[in-house]
Amino acid sequence: MTAVFGLAFSWPHLGAQGGPMRPEFVVDRLAVKGLFFLSGLALPLRGLLGAVSAWRVNTLIQSFSLGAMPLLALALTRCLEALAPNILQPDTLSGLVVLGSVPTTSNMCVVLSAAANADVPAAIFNAVFGNLLGVVVTPLLLRALLPTFRSTDSSLATPAPSLSAVFRRLTIKVVTPIACGVVTATLLPPKLRALKMRRKKLLSRLSELLLLLVVHNAFSDAFSSSVGIEPSEVCTLLAVLIVYHTTALVSVFGLGSEVLKLEPAQTVTAMLCGSHKTVALGLPLLKSILGAGEGSGG
Repeated sequence: MTAVFGLAFSWPHLGAQGGPMRPEFVVDRLAVKGLFFLSGLALPLRGLLGAVSAWRVNTLIQSFSLGAMPLLALALTRCLEALAPNILQPDTLSGLVVLGSVPTTSNMCVVLSAAANADVPAAIFNAVFGNLLGVVVTPLLLRALLPTFRSTDSSLATPAPSLSAVFRRLTIKVVTPIACGVVTATLLPPKLRALKMRRKKLLSRLSELLLLLVVHNAFSDAFSSSVGIEPSEVCTLLAVLIVYHTTALVSVFGLGSEVLKLEPAQTVTAMLCGSHKTVALGLPLLKSILGAGEGSGG
C-alpha cells in the first residue's frame, strides 16, 4: 500500500483518469467488477439474505453515516472557526461538511470488509441501501447544514441523479457481479468447488491485487487534480481529516461493541461502512446540489 501511494504521488498521471494505465477501463470495468465477482464467489447466499434482517448493524451504519458524520463534521468546522479562524479557507471548511453528508462507498467498504474478514453480506447490503438513501438524504442535509453554500462554477450545473439512475448504476457495478459470483459458486461441480477451497489464498491475493489497482487510481486522481489550495493548507486539512476519521472509527467501535453488543465481524463492518464516504455517487450529487440555484456562496 505504501508503494502504491508513493507511485501515485510521484507519477499521478499514470493512474489518473485518461492516463496511460487506462483506469476508466482497467479499474472501472475490470478491477471493480472483478472484486465484486470474487466477493460473490466466496459469499454464502444464506448470509447475504440474512444481512437484510440484521437491523442493529444496519441501523448503526446508516444512522452514523448520514446522521452522526455530518453533525461531527459541522461541529469540527465550528471549533476550527472559533479556535483557529484562519487555519483553513471557508470553502475548505464547508467541504468538510459536504464530505460528511454524502453516503458510504459502493465498493471500498465491501472490499475492505472482505480483506478484514468482517461481515461482507452486511457491507454489501449497506453499500447498496446507503447509496440509494443518500440520493434523498444528502441534498436535505446540505440544505440544512450549509444553506448559503453554492458553487459559482457553472460547469457544476448538472442534473441531479435520480433514484432509478443510481439503482441502475449500482445494479451494473455492484449487484450483477456479486450475483454472478454467487451463481457461479452455487453451480460449480464438486471437484471445482474443492479446488476453489484449496485455492482460497490465491483468490484472496487476487482480490488484494485488484484492490491495489483501485486504490492507486483513487490516489492518482487526487494528486493529479488541482485542488486550488496551498501545500501548507493541504497538510493541515490532512491532519484534520485524520482526527475526523479516527473519531468516527472510535465512536462506531464503542457503539457497536459496547452499546449494541454486536459480533466483532459486524463491528468491523460498521466501522468501515459508517466512516467511509463515496466519490462515485458523491461527486454527481454535489455537482447538482452545489451548482443549483442562483446563490453566490463561496
